[in-house]
Amino acid sequence: MPSAMHSPLGRFRQHGRRHIAAIVVLVLIMASPFFLMDARAQLAWTSGMPLRTAASLVSGASKPCRWRGGMLPRRAGGQLDVFQWLQGLGSWGRRSELKGKFLNLIEKSNYGIVPFSVADKEGFDSLVEELSGLSPTPEPARSPLFSGEWKLLWTTEQELLFSIDKGLFGLACTGSTQSIDAVSGTLENRILFEEDSYLRVGSSLAPDEADGKRFNFKFSSCSLKWKNFEVPLPPVGAGWGELVYLDEDLRIQRDSRCAILVASKM
Repeated sequence: MPSAMHSPLGRFRQHGRRHIAAIVVLVLIMASPFFLMDARAQLAWTSGMPLRTAASLVSGASKPCRWRGGMLPRRAGGQLDVFQWLQGLGSWGRRSELKGKFLNLIEKSNYGIVPFSVADKEGFDSLVEELSGLSPTPEPARSPLFSGEWKLLWTTEQELLFSIDKGLFGLACTGSTQSIDAVSGTLENRILFEEDSYLRVGSSLAPDEADGKRFNFKFSSCSLKWKNFEVPLPPVGAGWGELVYLDEDLRIQRDSRCAILVASKM
């Protein structure tokens, strides 16, 4: 007569709990939001690229393939491109780590007014170089991510730093913002001060024909408002900007005067 341990009931008691636990874990994984995403959302989430860009890639050579209740990109031959998925996930993680370090570093500099130490300057240059290599946006000057409302975080532009540091005729600076509309070709820079005062400069804007990272601008209007008085000023200046890094909420930019600007999406 078989012992209780070797009976069907005994074997179930011995192994059944582990099987049930494994099944529960598998069901939770398959039902997770990531695996319920389609291929476009998965690629955008793991790589950090815009959903529109991910959609264009998925609809081309990297067509979606169902995989246990989810979607993964596959190669043209039909094989699952797990390497691409893992590579995108690794890039997203490294990019997030670098962005955190970068933002912490520039925050200590008060827009750029407080100079970096030698070590911090080396760290800044290293972070910018690595982030530029991980930028998720191809041809950023032509990307819809370029458009929107932006807030200045840090810069080396001396005129801007002077206004932030010194204020405007006794009124302290409260920040600097930009409105960019790449479709209509307009850019407006604003330095804001207390009591609804500002310096506002409007420009035309166009992506460079030869370089997808660059855009060209030319000042078209300028006005200065101090309390209740506003006066127009002559708009003088033109140049280009180069988007070193661009994603949904961070922009790092160099310009024709060798100045660097860091801004976040508002």
